[in-house]
Amino acid sequence: MKKTKDFAQSDQFAALLSEPDTEDTSLFSKSYQEQPDAIEKPVDYVSRKAIELRPLDFLGFFPEFQHLTTEELKQIKVLDANRTLETYLKKEADSLTLIIETNLPQLRDTMFHIEVQTSYDDTIDDRLLIYDVLIKHKTQKPKVKTLLINLDSNPNCRLLGSKDFGSIKLQYEVKNLWEQSYQEVKQKGLLGLLPFTPYLKGAKLPEIREASER
Repeated sequence: MKKTKDFAQSDQFAALLSEPDTEDTSLFSKSYQEQPDAIEKPVDYVSRKAIELRPLDFLGFFPEFQHLTTEELKQIKVLDANRTLETYLKKEADSLTLIIETNLPQLRDTMFHIEVQTSYDDTIDDRLLIYDVLIKHKTQKPKVKTLLINLDSNPNCRLLGSKDFGSIKLQYEVKNLWEQSYQEVKQKGLLGLLPFTPYLKGAKLPEIREASER
């Protein structure tokens, strides 16, 4: 009986790693027709569009980007922000995989995956492990780096960022937006974060109004 179950699980995992039925739905593609009312959670739509329009504002949370000079940043071109995971999971996913083009050696062979989490979920480590494997399999890049952006101020979010699965150790970056100050976002010109103003530290109604105007 156990052997039958193992075979079934193996088949399910193999199905995930098989080639998806459709191509990636690219946010930059002219054929992209997603509308806010077609998504269960409007914040998912806002998150995707913000990352699409201002990708460097989010890539800046990765350590690999934090010490780049202005000239080095000019050498980075975001070719695409796509929903690679949805072609495997066959459902909406509030995440994007950023494809960049650059000659900088520390970035050239890496895929950058950004996941927006609207509420704390104790299964997030397990899901990110699976997501990273799927992205690596699809893109065939040597490295996949993941950033988890938390909108929920649950204290447990501070414990996220790594998990030891035994022979596999998962590590990823975490940004808790409620710890990010609205004034700092404004001063740095991080326009991509302005749609998340209600979640930012020190953001009251006047700041939300100001952000909507900007």
